[in-house]
Amino acid sequence: MLIDTHAHISYFPKDEQKSVINRAFQSGVIAINNISTEVSKFSEVLESCYNFANIFCTVGTHPCHVQDEPNITSQVLVDLIKKHKKIIGIGETGLDYYHSMEHKALQIKQFKEHILAGVITTKPIIVHTRNADDDTLVILKEAKNQYGESLKILIHCFTGGIEFCKKLLGIGCYISFSGIITFKNAKEIKEAMLSVPIERLLIETDSPYLAPEPHRGKKNEPAFVKYVAESIAKERNIPYKDICSITGENFCKLFCLKL
Repeated sequence: MLIDTHAHISYFPKDEQKSVINRAFQSGVIAINNISTEVSKFSEVLESCYNFANIFCTVGTHPCHVQDEPNITSQVLVDLIKKHKKIIGIGETGLDYYHSMEHKALQIKQFKEHILAGVITTKPIIVHTRNADDDTLVILKEAKNQYGESLKILIHCFTGGIEFCKKLLGIGCYISFSGIITFKNAKEIKEAMLSVPIERLLIETDSPYLAPEPHRGKKNEPAFVKYVAESIAKERNIPYKDICSITGENFCKLFCLKL
């Protein structure tokens, strides 16, 4: 059960999207989670979901876009979720201090709005964190203490160290790894991956970015999630088919799906 937990189908040209999705299905992928980064462009994310079976989506504003969409509230997100059954998660949301610290306060404010929307709807929040480990952890800890099991958290494209990973696991997060795990110089990320309990491990492409080996440097696509699964299977000394099955089951459990 090979699933791409995190892809940006709408980032591909419209005339390429059908081919990208079909190549994924032909390669063994059975489902794709099409991730939103701008609520104002959510209709583009939603379009492919209704054109294909087993294409699902999230709704939210990426931290690098908060200045363009400063008025996104939990209610805005909740209203959209009520309208569209294909929405299975909130985000991607979170904090990104790598690209800019200028809108830090707004990033934090909107992160909390997305968290509240996740609690209200019982949908998992998909968290992006870059150069913001401390603030991300503080906000998630506080929210987890306040909302408990009502808050479900997926850290996408994990690129931190093992200590940060363990702290996230300590508050019940699921952790997803991308094609970076296939890179030769990804030693710390591989060590972190090995610390994740198998029942909270997920895989993704983050396509069209971060193409895995042997396609590094090229445009990534959901079909390449198999290379992520192969790399993790090798590192954990678990059969490839088992990694596909386990991560697929974890996805279905987290997002309350039956595939």
